[in-house]
Amino acid sequence: SYLDGTAIASIAVNARGQAALVIQVPSEPQSVSFVATYLGDGSAKASSSSPDAVLITPTGSTVALSVPQTNVLRVPTTLVATITPASAGGTVTFSVGNVVVGSQAVAKGQASVEWTPQGAGAFTVSASYSGDRGTPRGTATNQVVVVAETRADSITVDPVGAAGAWVPGGSVTFMNGTSMALATSSTSNMPVQLAESGPCMLAGNRLTARSGSGSCTVTALTRSGNGFSGAANTYRVLLTPGWQTARLAAPASGVVNRGAVVKLGKPNLRTTAGQLVTWKVTAGKAQCAVVFTSDGTAKLKARKRGPCNIRATAPGVDGQWNRYAVYRAYVIR
Repeated sequence: SYLDGTAIASIAVNARGQAALVIQVPSEPQSVSFVATYLGDGSAKASSSSPDAVLITPTGSTVALSVPQTNVLRVPTTLVATITPASAGGTVTFSVGNVVVGSQAVAKGQASVEWTPQGAGAFTVSASYSGDRGTPRGTATNQVVVVAETRADSITVDPVGAAGAWVPGGSVTFMNGTSMALATSSTSNMPVQLAESGPCMLAGNRLTARSGSGSCTVTALTRSGNGFSGAANTYRVLLTPGWQTARLAAPASGVVNRGAVVKLGKPNLRTTAGQLVTWKVTAGKAQCAVVFTSDGTAKLKARKRGPCNIRATAPGVDGQWNRYAVYRAYVIR
């Protein structure tokens, strides 16, 4: 007899000692408990089974297991189970082979644990869902492979035009205003990503110093791939004052004809650092003189034969730019 509170049917036992019954599933969600009672005969006593509870739900549940198909020995990876419907509660127990990795309560349709493979080879990963009121239990499995540890990657950062590659963890000196392209490569052939912190500017692979004091840090890194683990190197860039420049009109050193008036620079000429350029005759004041037109244009006046040396200067900017100085040596004839 099969019972659910009341007798629902009586089925004869077959020659193998079995009896089977097909029942109508209730139309409303509920938990149904079944007990099978054997009435006995001349060769066996009567007995009853333990209750077997069956959960009737509006819809079934699905369990999906997400795990990388290839994993690395002793490198953590995340096992994720997704339960449908997302409103389900309960817990998921994760196992690798016959070893339980961990259990996690379902939240918003998901549960996850971290697994660190301790051996190489092929493994079966399973996620067993406990079920919840209105949601039946279920299980999902995946076949995965664990491979041996990857090799450490090596990164090279080699400034274009420099004497050699930068040394990881080392330092280099950069002058304010200096700009240099950084050529990068890795043993793994994985892309090298560059990052900068401090008073420098990194545009693509070009680094520009924007201060004449302090330092900035350049980081080069690769992701895991091609059988290599990721790597990260840092380099310290020490910043020093840079050299100012100015757009002079003065001709190169050489011969100037007596009586000539040569333009040296435009009115109120300033350097690239915004410092005012001044002119001075340093030798041969009898032979030449620096004069200014009404609009402030600086010119050299060649008076008489002989040597004439002049200098253009501008003050430095403390901690940022060196003092500017440019010389010309002329011969008046």
